[in-house]
Amino acid sequence: SLSTRMPSGSTIKYGTTNGSYTSTSAPKITNVAESKTIYYQVEHANYNTKTGSFKCTITKANMNVTATADSKTYNGSALTCDGNLSGVPSSGSTIKYGLSEGSYTLNSAPTITNVADSDTIYYQVTNPNYNDATGSFTCTINRATITDTPADNTKTYDGTALTCDGSLSTRMPSGSTIKYGTTN
Repeated sequence: SLSTRMPSGSTIKYGTTNGSYTSTSAPKITNVAESKTIYYQVEHANYNTKTGSFKCTITKANMNVTATADSKTYNGSALTCDGNLSGVPSSGSTIKYGLSEGSYTLNSAPTITNVADSDTIYYQVTNPNYNDATGSFTCTINRATITDTPADNTKTYDGTALTCDGSLSTRMPSGSTIKYGTTN
């Protein structure tokens, strides 16, 4: 502190422009972008006036961002792949996502719907007061279990063929491939 290093009874004035000492209160800064050179003037009745400058700097902090895997069992609806990021500063942070490491082109979390869409998602968190944080997590759609069972096919003999499909074509999920066999 400048005030503790100068002779007792000194008057200290501060400014942010060389030669302009307009404040008797030491300037304060909070954010990295506010870092600046501070100019000062010290006056005392028994000493020569002293002027000078010093840097007042806030350096970027590290973020401790962590992600967890996103997953769910297939149900036909989309899963948002945001990684449930924690440790992201609440003020001034921007999160971008990408499908390849080093490429963060998505402004919002991607979504997947099908098992085949499962992928590794990459993220980048930026904030003017912190060093960038990057990482990845998996986003997975797990296969669902078909829970419906075939129905018995029966009819009274009338000379026409009975289609023995167990009514599967109307009971299975859309897009299912049904194969039949007659060997037990």
